[in-house]
Amino acid sequence: DTGAKYYYYVVEEVPNSTKTVTYVRSESDNNTAVTINNEPVTNPEYASLKVTKKVVDENKNDLEINRAFTIRLKRGDKYLKWTDSSHYTWVSSPDSASAWTFNNGGSVTFTGLDLNFVYTVVEDTGTGLIEIEGYDFVSSTACTVSVSEADSYTGFITNSYKLSNLDITIVKVDATNMTTPLEKAGFKLTELDPDDTGSYLTDGFVSESGLTGTDGTVSFVKVPEGYYEVSESKVPAGYVLVDGGKFYIRISNGEVSRITETADDQETAEINEGLVRNWQVVTDNTGNIRVDNTTITVGNTPGAALPNTGGPGTLAFTFFGAMITVLAGTGLVVMRKKRRNAA
Repeated sequence: DTGAKYYYYVVEEVPNSTKTVTYVRSESDNNTAVTINNEPVTNPEYASLKVTKKVVDENKNDLEINRAFTIRLKRGDKYLKWTDSSHYTWVSSPDSASAWTFNNGGSVTFTGLDLNFVYTVVEDTGTGLIEIEGYDFVSSTACTVSVSEADSYTGFITNSYKLSNLDITIVKVDATNMTTPLEKAGFKLTELDPDDTGSYLTDGFVSESGLTGTDGTVSFVKVPEGYYEVSESKVPAGYVLVDGGKFYIRISNGEVSRITETADDQETAEINEGLVRNWQVVTDNTGNIRVDNTTITVGNTPGAALPNTGGPGTLAFTFFGAMITVLAGTGLVVMRKKRRNAA
């Protein structure tokens, strides 16, 4: 009514990867419509972040383990609650935030991330979620990325594990059938120096079992990887030792193998100033010593054990032998005297 001109401003919330444009229309132009054209942006003002889950051993080697992991994305002290790249918010509680679950080697990509923020991918480590059977958890490395420009970022959230120490069971049986358990057998486990076969490792693992019960079993718990001598320290009454009372095993990659030692050539032995041996895995599992996963079955043969050196049995045999010698000598003297009288 006053003849004054009015100006109207149209502001659009545009999709990702397009320019934001403001348009002006004056009432005096007598236009009835406004056309808004969006132009693509070759360098959007947003970034993306691809995060991959890795599982490695203590030497940083990849582990082929099929295990599900759950992660969340943080920005500062807030967690991402995600619908899609144009519908997300940041919340204070991780319970209200979005979570992504995938296996080792899997990944997730976050798009539409604002610039000039630091983003951190954290793993949900609730009870048991990072445990892997046969392995002990060592550490977890979070993925933290500073998004400073419109670009595609990558990162890893890495868990490190080491093989768990093994529990080993020894079963003492009668070698006649390899099934009848034997009581009152004892064993000793001593770690060997792998670089000097035949000698014990300084400060190595050493453990001596109790005696087998009616089930014929004893156990060694939390045995680390390495090479070991297994010696039978107590033999059941009425039985004799097998293989001289000792044999060798190797614990590697969560498995137990029986091994034997083979001498290298003499030249190599002289260079190393001693007997050098190579460990060979015993593939025959039908003898008196058998390995099945972490169970070792040891069969003893029925019979009378030979007396130990210096024991009372040795003394008896020595005394008896001396008496025979004396008597034989006496008899020889008597015979000589009789012959001289006859002459």
